[in-house]
Amino acid sequence: MDYPFGGHPTLREYIGWCNQQGCTTHSELRSSGGQMCAMQILVAKKKRHLIISGMLMSERLTPTMVAHFDRRLGLNSPFPKVGDGSYRPEGV
Repeated sequence: MDYPFGGHPTLREYIGWCNQQGCTTHSELRSSGGQMCAMQILVAKKKRHLIISGMLMSERLTPTMVAHFDRRLGLNSPFPKVGDGSYRPEGV
């Protein structure tokens, strides 16, 4: 897949990596305004957490999203993210 999504993880891959780092994951269904909402809840060892809703497990994560998720969980994933020098758009 080409820029800007080439090489970026899917939500499933990111959650799998988090689980390998000791995070726990569970899914919930909640009612919001009469609509059912599915969400993934990740909890890191340090009790930091991330709630993800409205995303498919097959969706690719942009470098901005990876950086946000890492900050929320207090992790440093191996995936490209904004701010760590690993993300370089083509032609730059």
